[in-house]
Amino acid sequence: MKTDRLLNLVSFLSETLSKEDMRWVGQQLIDKSEASHSPKPYTIEEIHQMIKAGEEDIAEGNYMSNEELLDE
Repeated sequence: MKTDRLLNLVSFLSETLSKEDMRWVGQQLIDKSEASHSPKPYTIEEIHQMIKAGEEDIAEGNYMSNEELLDE
């Protein structure tokens, strides 16, 4: 989003919301931005499932060689 659009959004919100509501929205945005930067760690079970799925793919011939991958 361009800066002018963001400024228009802030202006609209400041004219529409109370101070308390603006603080709430601001905190929600902060929380959302922080949460999106910290990835969810995998569980051991998920890791084992991914490994098993990868091994099955390889056994079935569903893979690409390094050369094929680089060519693509």
